[in-house]
Amino acid sequence: MTVSILELKSRLRCEPETGCIFWIKGNRTGEQAFTYLGKRGYHVSTFRHEGGCTTLAAHRVAWALYHGEWPSGQIDHINGNRTDNRLSNLRDVVNAENAKNMAMKRNNTSGVNGVYLHRQTGKWCAQINAFGKAVGLGLFTEKRDAVIARKAAERVLGYAPGHGRRTQDMIEAREANKL
Repeated sequence: MTVSILELKSRLRCEPETGCIFWIKGNRTGEQAFTYLGKRGYHVSTFRHEGGCTTLAAHRVAWALYHGEWPSGQIDHINGNRTDNRLSNLRDVVNAENAKNMAMKRNNTSGVNGVYLHRQTGKWCAQINAFGKAVGLGLFTEKRDAVIARKAAERVLGYAPGHGRRTQDMIEAREANKL
């Protein structure tokens, strides 16, 4: 069951500049809510309401409190930081748009999304997802040429500038492996 916006607003308030959510009713009045960091890296909390108990994500609650309605799609953290719930950092997007602002996957070995060494040819392959399908951008002798092709395709298709960024845990893991 979805929690009503009225019930949220009667018990919580959000500071748009910080993204912090606070209790405004009950024995926890004034305390910050949504301080637990869930396994996917988002602040979450269990919310008891008229219909029972529901786990809610802080970024979705912040959006709902500010806009007066639940987001229709996914909430994208523009800067990639899942704990930064400032309203200026949140946007309501469809899955395909959210995917255009993803961090680099942990198993990436080339250092660039959509670029990998093609084992059969020994050349660098560039590809990108467009309109729900993987689109090949070509095979290249030099890695830098594959990267140029990928970055050009990202610009044409409207990928976010931060797409493919390294997350802090990736940076720390790579540094640990260097020691």
